[in-house]
Amino acid sequence: MLQATQIVQEREAIFESLPIPPFLKLHLLRVAAVADTICKSWQGPPLDADAIVAASLFHDIGNIVKMQFPAHDPWRRRQVAIIAQYGSDENVVRDMLLQKLDVDSRIQTLIRLSRGKHLQDRITEQNFEAMIYLYADNRVMPQRICSLPERMADADQRYPGYYARTENATLRESLFKVEALLQERTSIPLDLISDILIAEHPFLKQTER
Repeated sequence: MLQATQIVQEREAIFESLPIPPFLKLHLLRVAAVADTICKSWQGPPLDADAIVAASLFHDIGNIVKMQFPAHDPWRRRQVAIIAQYGSDENVVRDMLLQKLDVDSRIQTLIRLSRGKHLQDRITEQNFEAMIYLYADNRVMPQRICSLPERMADADQRYPGYYARTENATLRESLFKVEALLQERTSIPLDLISDILIAEHPFLKQTER
């Protein structure tokens, strides 16, 4: 079984075994770095920080199926092969890849529990592990780390009406609630988390090499 600590320590080798294009890999590492930064400044109830970071590293590993590549790009051929094997639903692909890797079920559950439409349930439960992971994901745009308002504006631009959909009706409000709850329990001002701050994080420094 692939457990959280091993995933965090061996992330580069694991990523090499998965259909993760460089752009997607950078996104996953940024989300994990944001989550890890929050965990390292955490002053609230005990957390399984490695599980949060592992979930952050794996949460979008099926997204190759919805990306666009030029016809002759080698990643296009890998995409076609993945779709033929697993289908075109990125969440299904992710879950099947996690099962193939034999990832600890606790990490798989954390990823599934952290769907945005269920965020209010996680707030009610005071499930800070799920809240940190989902908050970190919502602090990263395709191009960079950003604020929640910037991330929401980006989502509305790329997916018009995203926050107006029935399943997402309370998501905007819930994300700001989460930010406030985390800030009360975190020593670092969350609005200081940026590309500049995260640039020296080991996850991203290793990527640069």
